[in-house]
Amino acid sequence: ESTVIIAAGVPKSLTEGNSFDHIFQNLADARISGFFPTFQYQELPIAKSLGHELKFMSVKHADKQAITALKKHKLKLVLPAELFYPDYQKLPALKQDLFAEFISFLSREHLLAVTNYDEPTLHGLPTEATKAIYNRVKQIDPSIPVIMIHPPLLNNDDMTQDQREQQLRAIIAHSQYADIIGFDLYPIPKHIAKLSAPGLKGENISHDTIFGVYLQWLKTNVPDKQYAAVLQGFSYIDQFEEEYRNQHFDQKLLKSIRPPNKIELEAMLTDASTHGAKYIIWWGQAHIKQKDSALWHDILKVSRDAAEKKP
Repeated sequence: ESTVIIAAGVPKSLTEGNSFDHIFQNLADARISGFFPTFQYQELPIAKSLGHELKFMSVKHADKQAITALKKHKLKLVLPAELFYPDYQKLPALKQDLFAEFISFLSREHLLAVTNYDEPTLHGLPTEATKAIYNRVKQIDPSIPVIMIHPPLLNNDDMTQDQREQQLRAIIAHSQYADIIGFDLYPIPKHIAKLSAPGLKGENISHDTIFGVYLQWLKTNVPDKQYAAVLQGFSYIDQFEEEYRNQHFDQKLLKSIRPPNKIELEAMLTDASTHGAKYIIWWGQAHIKQKDSALWHDILKVSRDAAEKKP
């Protein structure tokens, strides 16, 4: 089976200057077949988005031209269930369910998957929450795959080995309520990312082996699923407003923060796909501010090369 590549957003400058027809043409040319509609371009001091999300999630606010362009370029949407179901204890009646309404508007063939609550262990959610979302999606249409993405183990001294084990046990419990599971791992540069992995007791791990270690752990502990990997499509520095960044970070440290280069992007994608990730999700590229970004060109090139490689 070939790798399915999904883009969670595109660079801010691309969205601002172009039609969705142009944007989806860009993705299709790179053999990217899934689109997760996020337009958030800043994390701190406050989260900011260009606000196009509803165009791809609501019948009332749908952008007909954008949806037509999506279909024309044979892209499929990946939609976040948590935006439709912010409170798992108050799910709407099926007849009033806006997600069900949107799927029939979009048509099932243009929906790739739905994501369950993001990083449920990090947000302290009980398994009742992820179970409720999973069951509701299957109630609407049992053929819709549910994706769940988990947070990585960090290389930090505040966490005991017991706490790490506890986090992993919670991840196993939540993973029952998904068809496709994976971790989001953003390892570049190492001294900022501070990522560890299962079995390492909090020690640091390199970008070119980290996906394999996590995927192997998933296959052992949560077998009989499909697997995903969320890859770094951003530089940590781009998540902050410039003024905030300059006030809160040492200039020398700022200079040492960079995006992954092409060789690193290739290494991460290869590591993930050879260890069984069928779904590759690029995340964070909506934070890319500069026009004609080398990082974005590299992501497109690496995606196309991977999709054209025969499994």
